[in-house]
Amino acid sequence: AMEGRNITLQNSTLYGAAGTLITLNGSGNRIVNCLISESGYAGLNSECVGIYGSRQLVSHNTIHSSGRSVLGFGATRSKVAFNDISRAGLLTWDVG
Repeated sequence: AMEGRNITLQNSTLYGAAGTLITLNGSGNRIVNCLISESGYAGLNSECVGIYGSRQLVSHNTIHSSGRSVLGFGATRSKVAFNDISRAGLLTWDVG
């Protein structure tokens, strides 16, 4: 989890977790230009990227392949932009 202020994760690869791969908490954190994939293979309520807190930025990433959700979102005043997002709900029937 990125719990703090103004932390940047950039040009990184995160791969493989039974639950959530990374969670943003706090404020002003950024995930930029990363490859994030293969999460939630336990089939629980989890995601590749959980976005919470405030003023978070998730931009220019490739995020894919989750047993449930690819993104979890409960943040305020935050931006998710210019991401390639695909392959959600691989272990569930409905992830509306």
